[in-house]
Amino acid sequence: MEPQSVNTQQQTVIAPASSPAPEVVSQTTAQTPSVIPNVKKLPKLNVPQMPKVSFRINKKIVIIIGVIMLLGIIGLVIMSVIGKQIKNGSAPVSPESSPSPTPSSEPGQVIVSPYANDPGVIAIEQQTDDLDAALRNINLREDTLRVPTLDWDVTF
Repeated sequence: MEPQSVNTQQQTVIAPASSPAPEVVSQTTAQTPSVIPNVKKLPKLNVPQMPKVSFRINKKIVIIIGVIMLLGIIGLVIMSVIGKQIKNGSAPVSPESSPSPTPSSEPGQVIVSPYANDPGVIAIEQQTDDLDAALRNINLREDTLRVPTLDWDVTF
């Protein structure tokens, strides 16, 4: 024999407010029975529960980060205001003293290198002068190459 269950529904009726004391009437009505097939219950799984995380630490971290960001924004605003004042010249800038340069030699006088009379250095200088003269005399322009004329009247 298959198990049957009967669904019941309970209604609560409250009397109108015109009566001296509202009466509460309960009625229970039976609905049609439904047939539930034999279903095997599944075993309960032993799944470990996630540990509950305390939100006090998270709230503290959020508050600390918020305060740091707020201080950073306030600092940026102050820096931009001070920067604009310095740029406009309204804020005085203290002059900085710098040492005056001392000339090492008179203008026009060339300090001679100790290697100026070395034969290797003189040979390298002669070779570079020869290369400079050769590069000045080379004609890099190709007069024989011309750009071809293009036919602009192309139809498809």
